Amino acid sequence: MKDEIGTHLIALSAHSENELNSKLKELSSYLKDCHAANIPLIDVCSSINISPLTIKHAHRAVAIGTTYEEIISKIDSGELIRGVAAKNPPKICFLYSGYGVLYPKMSYELYQTSPLFRHYVDLVEEEVEQCCEKYDKDYKSFQEIVYAENHLLDSQSGSMHANMRLGIILQKVWEYWGILPDMVLGSSLGEYAAACGAGFHRYHDSISQFTQSIFRIEEIVDKGGMFVLMLSKEAVDQLIADFHKVSFSRLFIIYIFFLKEYTSNEFCLSTRI
Repeated sequence: MKDEIGTHLIALSAHSENELNSKLKELSSYLKDCHAANIPLIDVCSSINISPLTIKHAHRAVAIGTTYEEIISKIDSGELIRGVAAKNPPKICFLYSGYGVLYPKMSYELYQTSPLFRHYVDLVEEEVEQCCEKYDKDYKSFQEIVYAENHLLDSQSGSMHANMRLGIILQKVWEYWGILPDMVLGSSLGEYAAACGAGFHRYHDSISQFTQSIFRIEEIVDKGGMFVLMLSKEAVDQLIADFHKVSFSRLFIIYIFFLKEYTSNEFCLSTRI
């Protein structure tokens, strides 16, 4: 019986062909036990594929199918994708973007066409909704924030929510296919998702911490705007020194970047008023 995810994938690796064949026999037996126990195939594939041992060794095999029966049959009959990895394969890095890169209906086509993507959207949304209920906050779904005609990406909290959720959702999709990063980088808000991608936090812990941070920001900043200035170091120093003379009641310096390599010794001052 097919499930809503559609196509599933399981990857294995070993030091040699003989070891790989032995692992495949063990995998076939393990899948039969999982099937008999009615464990969802997506959970089994995910737990196997996220293991570093899945793609650590040179001799590799991949089984693809839509059901337990199909995957088990392909493993037993040898209908697999097999190969030997290069000795020094390129490293994989996941970059989690920060504030300001989202746009309306971003990932909408993927949501429409990929059952796996929708599955992880639902998984992350369940965590966010529980967090909102715990702290008595209004819950806005990812679909409302990003896909709706009256989207919420123009609001600070909406764009922050969307950025964090999409980063973790895409990470879970890549992990499911056995694509694991050797390193992660997070820009600005992307650091939360990067911490999850690095294994520093479990995804639901990252969601909880980030959502609580947004709640605190919402309590401090209700209305306002954001601006970015490209200035010299001297001008930034003077501007900061003069802040106490300005009658803004809510002025927050979010970050100052030193962009010597790219902007000829200029600073980027980004603030939210």
